[in-house]
Amino acid sequence: MHLHWRHRELVKLITKQKTLAFVEDTARLLEYESGGILVAIDEVPKGFSLIYYRGKNYRRPVTLRPRNLLTKAKALQRSIAMQRHEVPIIIFFKLQIYFSHFVSMVYHLILYNCAGSESACH
Repeated sequence: MHLHWRHRELVKLITKQKTLAFVEDTARLLEYESGGILVAIDEVPKGFSLIYYRGKNYRRPVTLRPRNLLTKAKALQRSIAMQRHEVPIIIFFKLQIYFSHFVSMVYHLILYNCAGSESACH
């Protein structure tokens, strides 16, 4: 980000996270760590795009690599853990939608049977 901000005021990052809640958490974390200002979160076909503004009085940090930067192995472990956390949430919401459709179909089926014969409803 800082290398891009050297020549431009805005930077656009694309994340492949699926849920908006995770994207917002990541956006706030990047906003805090980079010192930039989050301008927008837009949905794109690949995921979400995050747009940051560097600020009027921007100064590049002395060291571009923070001390708490993860190694490749730890970053991969963190990414896999986040994906494992995301999958059950997505499956839960899909099951909730399927269940609501199933309940509405059963409800309409019962109403249809009750309209045909009065003895079937009691």
